[in-house]
Amino acid sequence: MNARRVVLACAVSFAMMAATVALAHAGSYDTSAIPNPDGTISVQWAYAELAGYPSGHPEWVGYDVLRRTTGDCASTFQRVNDTIFPRIMGQDQSYTFLDTPPGGGIEYEYDVIQVDVDRNRLFLGFPECDLCDGQAFAGMPAFAAPITQGTLSDATWTLRLQPCVTGCWTPFYLDPSSTQLLRPYADGSTVLRFYGSSACDRFEGCSLHVDHFEVVTCDAVPTVRTSWGRLKAIYR
Repeated sequence: MNARRVVLACAVSFAMMAATVALAHAGSYDTSAIPNPDGTISVQWAYAELAGYPSGHPEWVGYDVLRRTTGDCASTFQRVNDTIFPRIMGQDQSYTFLDTPPGGGIEYEYDVIQVDVDRNRLFLGFPECDLCDGQAFAGMPAFAAPITQGTLSDATWTLRLQPCVTGCWTPFYLDPSSTQLLRPYADGSTVLRFYGSSACDRFEGCSLHVDHFEVVTCDAVPTVRTSWGRLKAIYR
C-alpha cells in the first residue's frame, strides 16, 4: 500500500511539473505604446511561437488594435486599424501600428486583441496565448494628461491604487522606483492624480512608473497643461 502511494505521489508530482513546464512555454506577447514627436503613437507587440508547443487554432487569423480615452466613462474601445494584422501560424511575429490620435493632451488606452476572420474577439488560453497582454497606455505629448487617479493602499511589497469611482480609471500597482516616496500617501483617503507610464501583464495587472503627481479630489476635472512651468507637480 505504501509503495502504491509513493508511485501515485510521484505520478502526481510529475504531472504538476509537466504542467508547470508547459505553462512556462506558452505563447506570449506584450504590448507597448510610445508617443512620437510628430504627434503619432506607435503601438507595438510581438508574438513568440515556441517550438514544441504549437498554438494551432486556425480560426485565429490576426490582430486588431482598439483605443479609448483613459478615464472617460463615455469613451468605449474602438477599432483603429483598417485591416487585420495577419497572423502567420507557427511563426514568431512582430508588428507596429502607427496611430494618429484625434487630439493632443489626452491619455489613451490601447488593447491589442486576437480576432477571427469576422473580427470577433477570441479569448485563447494555453498554449496559444497563456501569457499574452494587449493593454498599453500612451499620451501625446508624453505625461501631459493623467494616466489614472485615486487613493493608495499599502500592500507591503508595493502600493496599490484604487481608482476614483467618479471616473473610469484603471487600477495600478506602483513599481519599486515610485513606492518609497509615495508610501506616506497610502492612507486610503488622499486622492492623487498620476502622470506616468505603465507596463501590463495578465497575472499582476499594470504597474505604474510615476513621472509626477498631484493631490486632487475625485471629482476634480483634469486640466490640459501646455507649460511644464505651470504644472504644480510634487516631484518629477
